[in-house]
Amino acid sequence: MYRIVILSKDALFSRMLKLELDGKFGAEAVISEESKNINAELYIADADGGFARIPYDIPVIAFGTKERESYEIPDNAVFFKRPFLIKEFLSSAEEMLSFKNEDGGKGLTVHRGKAYVDNNRIALTDTEYSVLSLLYDNKGKTVSRDDIKRVICKKEKNAAASNCADVYIRFLRKKLEEPYSIRIIRTVRGKGYTID
Repeated sequence: MYRIVILSKDALFSRMLKLELDGKFGAEAVISEESKNINAELYIADADGGFARIPYDIPVIAFGTKERESYEIPDNAVFFKRPFLIKEFLSSAEEMLSFKNEDGGKGLTVHRGKAYVDNNRIALTDTEYSVLSLLYDNKGKTVSRDDIKRVICKKEKNAAASNCADVYIRFLRKKLEEPYSIRIIRTVRGKGYTID
């Protein structure tokens, strides 16, 4: 059974979401003020409550009364402005929970803030995920170190080092390749990196 954590200061709204989600697509919804130590497949969070408490490798559906740009929410979050149609909301939740690796569980898959290797979810920081997404979205093409550095600099304020692209590629290889004894990211000498 999937576990969904609802983080909101609005108790009535949280209870309404819980009633809608309980039992749908094999899900159990939990209302919580804290996200620490709660194992969940999906977080639903009130944008006014902040996102510091949400583990970085868990997908998020965020909602708020203002426009998305008014909040500091994770890049991988799906955002709904209140009021919203519950049908659209449930459709997004179902899609995020029912995702399966497109290649039948073999190799790398990147989808909505999650990375999988051989159907095992890999915990990545926001910056690691952004670098991996850049490579994954340009599969078969060489991504330059400068392009990777630009992505890192958007996320990390102290990323001015000339070798920061190489450092993050090393982080990704350690998490994606070493545990599974496979090669995912290939170095293109003098140019950058690619995923085939």
